[in-house]
Amino acid sequence: MDRIDRVALLFILFFWLVCLMGHSHADITTAPVDNVVRLTVPPGGSGTGFLLGDGRMITAKHVAERCDMAMVAQYSDGTIEIITASQITMSDTHDIAVIEVKRRGKLLTIFKGDLFIGYPIYTLSMPFHYDIRYGSVGVIGSERATIPGQTTWRDVRMTDLHAVGGMSGGPVFNSDDEVVGIVVANAEVIVLIQDNKTILEFLNGKQSESPKVKEVQGD
Repeated sequence: MDRIDRVALLFILFFWLVCLMGHSHADITTAPVDNVVRLTVPPGGSGTGFLLGDGRMITAKHVAERCDMAMVAQYSDGTIEIITASQITMSDTHDIAVIEVKRRGKLLTIFKGDLFIGYPIYTLSMPFHYDIRYGSVGVIGSERATIPGQTTWRDVRMTDLHAVGGMSGGPVFNSDDEVVGIVVANAEVIVLIQDNKTILEFLNGKQSESPKVKEVQGD
């Protein structure tokens, strides 16, 4: 190998190392684990929610809408709270719901900035029916998009997070442990999230919303 080839190789190696050092991951070790809630929806459904710290819990609409009569929220210390349909308000257009709860937890901040492709994120949820938290790290992989199909996903972002059954409704955080999204679906290796702008619009009343009220029919 002549001198020019060696210099070129050293330059390529140096550039590769710089890229590696510049590629950051969200730090999941600082996650607000006590805000993550396991939701059980009879007869056999499950999902995840997370406490905002102000008496409200956020989850995915498709988790909350299974609640015909009641579902069970299990908190980090093992205590449970029975949630009735009257405590739930759901977006009419996006996969997000808010639940009024007794537990508060750590006050979370919802990120108000702009997300971009490559933005580092992590999620922490309660998969399956296990009393265990599962987390994964990744990045934002797309701009906001509406994906049509049997279910139309409005204003979602694609990510390379890893998600399994029971993680729907779980929080997505950035490196500063600010909420940047909600896990709503996974397809192959792509996980869809409703992002921070959707959450803020919903909480600030800029989306149409409906209370989750079960209609009781008389004889």
